[in-house]
Amino acid sequence: IVAAVMFMASYWVCAGQRNKLIQIEYSYTGSKGPAHWRELFPNSAGPCQSPINIVLDDAIAMHVGGADGELRFSEEYSRTPKQMCIHNDGNSVTLYVDFGNDPRPAVMRGPRGEKFEFANASFRWGPNDQEGSEHTINYQNYAMELQAIYIKGSRRYCNCSQAAEDNAML
Repeated sequence: IVAAVMFMASYWVCAGQRNKLIQIEYSYTGSKGPAHWRELFPNSAGPCQSPINIVLDDAIAMHVGGADGELRFSEEYSRTPKQMCIHNDGNSVTLYVDFGNDPRPAVMRGPRGEKFEFANASFRWGPNDQEGSEHTINYQNYAMELQAIYIKGSRRYCNCSQAAEDNAML
């Protein structure tokens, strides 16, 4: 009985998180693939929108630590969330976390000089070792990709689309 109650409670938490998502149909190939995302999703038509190719020779290394201007991860990364759930939509598996009233893990400083709180993490994969990642490194695709989503600290949004429109998402 206890296991059934815990399962139902976690299901309701996940269902609540899923209801906050906007269901969007996209693909990595064909008429809904990356070549058409700018037409299908006009808000994603900027020069730094998905899919992005990261050219390692052009990348700027960020030092991680505590000095001014360095990228810093908050101590909350070592804390266990109050609740967690995962959701598989067929294209990815997303991990949702709930820290209740406790502070969320955050990334601070860096090039934007602001605090961004962890929202969720999505794992995307493909049918083979040559495809699956949305983004590329030196024009090479990989079998899997992890996308960690961060929202500008102290701001609250109903969904990630609203945060992206407000330029408050990493």
